[in-house]
Amino acid sequence: MTEAIIKLLQNPEKVKKFSLNARKKANTLDSDTVKKEWIKILTDVI
Repeated sequence: MTEAIIKLLQNPEKVKKFSLNARKKANTLDSDTVKKEWIKILTDVI
């Protein structure tokens, strides 16, 4: 893990790309979407 962190510190463009992708993913996780996913998971388990 240390090596991965060092690589990221040496590559700010990769960090920026990861950050933008994380932001896009976070924007898809509104409460209604998450609630529906949990209901499906719990329904499948029960």
